[in-house]
Amino acid sequence: RRRPVIGNRNAPPAAEADALSTAFYVMGPSEVADYCATHPKIGALLVAPADRDGDVRLFAFGLADDQWRQLTG
Repeated sequence: RRRPVIGNRNAPPAAEADALSTAFYVMGPSEVADYCATHPKIGALLVAPADRDGDVRLFAFGLADDQWRQLTG
């Protein structure tokens, strides 16, 4: 099973950001959504494999629309 690439924001110290990144990698999208919903200062953008080879799916949790955007190209 392929795992998503994880990024996170608003984690003050680097050690906390690293811990969240590792946890989010293990948790997967539904659990990350639950975590971000209960921790309003934490947001995450997960990039995960899509159903078709070479495609990706983006999951944004705890991020306002003006805090990120998907670029196509």
